[in-house]
Order: sequence, then C-alpha cells, then structure tokens
Amino acid sequence: PFTDVIFQTTKIINKVFITGPENISKGFMVHLFMNHNLTVTKWWTVNTNAWFTYLGLRGITDGEALQPATFVFRTNIISQFQFGKNWSGDINAFFASRNLNAQMFTGPMVRANWSLQKKFNDGKASLRLGMEDIFHSWVTHNTSFGLKNTYSTQIYFTDTQRVQLALTWRFGKDNLSRKRKGSQAADEEKGRVD
Repeated sequence: PFTDVIFQTTKIINKVFITGPENISKGFMVHLFMNHNLTVTKWWTVNTNAWFTYLGLRGITDGEALQPATFVFRTNIISQFQFGKNWSGDINAFFASRNLNAQMFTGPMVRANWSLQKKFNDGKASLRLGMEDIFHSWVTHNTSFGLKNTYSTQIYFTDTQRVQLALTWRFGKDNLSRKRKGSQAADEEKGRVD
C-alpha cells in the first residue's frame, strides 16, 4: 500500500474541464517481475522480460469515489542474431496491457523495432541501421471514469516511427588500456599492503 500519491485529475467546473495535480489518498500495488535468457542456436539468443502487476486507488476527487483497480502485464522480447563474424541484428517487441492512471484506463499498446549492424576495421568501427515502431502501432487509447456525468475517450497518435543510421568508431589501442587498468589496480593494492 501507498499513501499521499499525487496524480493529474480532472474536475468539471461550469462545463469546463480543469486538470491539475491532486492527492488521491491511497492505493496499492503488487508486482512480479521475471526475466529469461535463452540461447536458441549458436547464432540466435532471446531475452524475455515480463512484469505482472495488480494496482488500484482508493480516494475521492471532485466528490466522486475513485476506486479503480486493474491487472497490468508488460513484456519485452529481444531476439539477437549473429550472422558470421561481423554481422549482427536484433528484433525487439514490446507489449503493454491496459494500465491505470488516476481517472483513466490506458488501452493495450504494442511496438516493434529492428536493427542490423556491420563491424569492420577489426571491430573498431561499426555501422548500424535500425527502425523504431516498424508498424506505427504505438497509439494511446484512454478511457475516463470518475468524472461527473461525463464519459470521454482519447486517442493519441505520436510520431514514434524512426529510422536510425549510426557510425561508431573506437580510437586508441585496446591492449594498452587493458594494461593500464590492470597496473592501476595492482598499484592500488600494493599501496594498501605497504
């Protein structure tokens, strides 16, 4: 349980919707988080995260009882692929079920991303091409409750679809930096012993 939580709430005064921060009194939240990493083949690994939550609020806003509760599920699945020595790629899918935010339920949302990477110059440089929200599916659907004599729905379309191109280059010699780190640690330990 938690108390004195601040949320954005909406009041209707003279047919005008006024939204601002308000103390919702109390609420509760129970979480379960799981992670699983699986090597499917030599060239394919999958990492899955899953969140299970039951949450609710207990309070009053604008004279209306506020007692919503819901189960929330979220998962993120990342598939990583290794194509030979210098090529790699990944596909990432994220799903969020219905969620609760004070006087609103947010509907389920889904999103998928991908990227492809090529390393060159003995691994010192890489070129990465990727795309976020491949299907342009990250759309927010909100449904209100707890408003006097009012029911509202909102749909938000945002520009979440992006194409990325990145060139990364590492300068310096790796073996010298490793030697320096090792010798610094050895010198520190030697200083403690002396």
